[in-house]
Amino acid sequence: MGKVIEVYVRHVKISKGAAVAYDLPSHRCAKPFTVAVTEKVLQETDKNTIDLSLLIAHKMGLRVRVYDVSTLMGKFMAQFRGVKKTPTIIIENHRIEGAITKDKLSSAL
Repeated sequence: MGKVIEVYVRHVKISKGAAVAYDLPSHRCAKPFTVAVTEKVLQETDKNTIDLSLLIAHKMGLRVRVYDVSTLMGKFMAQFRGVKKTPTIIIENHRIEGAITKDKLSSAL
């Protein structure tokens, strides 16, 4: 089956700009309201961790599973594996938390 690199990251919501106003003047009950526009993005360290994991996995013929802890499934898996912060990489019983370097990842393999 081979080794699997599990990567735990978190998407964060950021404001994408000014709020958008909607109004339905044709209906007497309608009132104007505003909607804040947000976007889910990965933080730079999380993105770099995924990229580095994919690069190493491709070279060594390994599989990568990425879990987003801002989703229900990702949160469940993180609790099950004891992940407290992101980014975290788990390879069998090796755990690397925080910013990941190529040397740290290679030594865990």
